[in-house]
Amino acid sequence: MGDAIPRRKTKNGKDVFNYDLLDLKILDKIKISEIKNRIKCDYLQQINAEKPAEKWIQGTMIKGNPNYIDSEFQFNQDSEIGKLRIDLVELLDDKLSFVELKGISDNRLRTDVKRNSKVPEIIEQMKKYKLFINKYEDNIIEYYQKLLEIKNTLGLITIDKTKIKLNKNPKLIIVDTYSKMTKKREERITDIKNLLTKYNVDYKITNY
Repeated sequence: MGDAIPRRKTKNGKDVFNYDLLDLKILDKIKISEIKNRIKCDYLQQINAEKPAEKWIQGTMIKGNPNYIDSEFQFNQDSEIGKLRIDLVELLDDKLSFVELKGISDNRLRTDVKRNSKVPEIIEQMKKYKLFINKYEDNIIEYYQKLLEIKNTLGLITIDKTKIKLNKNPKLIIVDTYSKMTKKREERITDIKNLLTKYNVDYKITNY
């Protein structure tokens, strides 16, 4: 919605983009078309062979699966939990699940030497999500039952009932974007599986 090209660079060489407020009084068909085209161009730039942007994978999954009723769920109100943003929210039958999404090449799926930690970031993330889900179970159910009622009223979804149950364990979906397999990649996948099994993470590795 802002600059198509950067206005300047920082001392470290990072591009700086500005985002201006949009005057809704001049939001005509031409302006809307310009915005859509810019979004489309930016979106397509994130498709990079074996390493597409996580948001591109996320969008592809949402478009192909009506069970994903929400995305980018954010909660920053509890100092014990810290900042939290979960990629997808799935409603399958009457069970609501929070889903974290990762590409197979994401370095957070294994030990990150730079962070000097024996526990990979993904394990820390899943523990934090589980703490949130169990601590705020009643609030989550109330929130999403209301959300489903609103979406039903607006005709965005069609469901028979809004009474839902909450999955106490967050899910992890790892998207395998490898176009060819090598010995190192096989070892990487094995390491990831062993790690997630060790920490009892509910996960699956899939193609999108």
